[in-house]
Amino acid sequence: MLKFSRRQVAKVVADKLLAGEPSKKVIAELAAYLITHKQLSQADMYLADVESLLADRGYVVADVTSAHPLDEDLRAHIKRLVGTDAKTVALREQVDSDLIGGVIVKARGKQIDTSIRTTLQQLRTRG
Repeated sequence: MLKFSRRQVAKVVADKLLAGEPSKKVIAELAAYLITHKQLSQADMYLADVESLLADRGYVVADVTSAHPLDEDLRAHIKRLVGTDAKTVALREQVDSDLIGGVIVKARGKQIDTSIRTTLQQLRTRG
């Protein structure tokens, strides 16, 4: 069985997703490839490469952690903030009550942290 570079595999995955193939099918194929080639421990790096290629083509994935589930207005605001030049912005949402309030947004190698937890930590270190 042929083995391809991580970047080559990521390109095939990104191309399939952009062509409209069902994401569950594409992910299952990627998982099978990673298992077959004993690359499962590298899965995060493969996914980062796929996300990078998608971002290059205008499709951005943003990780959003909030203290409470996001409402539609906040989702729309975050998408506008992250996707100033993107065709599409997808949010990968996670709730973490330890944040107390606010959100942490990670996209395109940058992070915006408006959480109350971080604000309190910064005040403690100044103080």
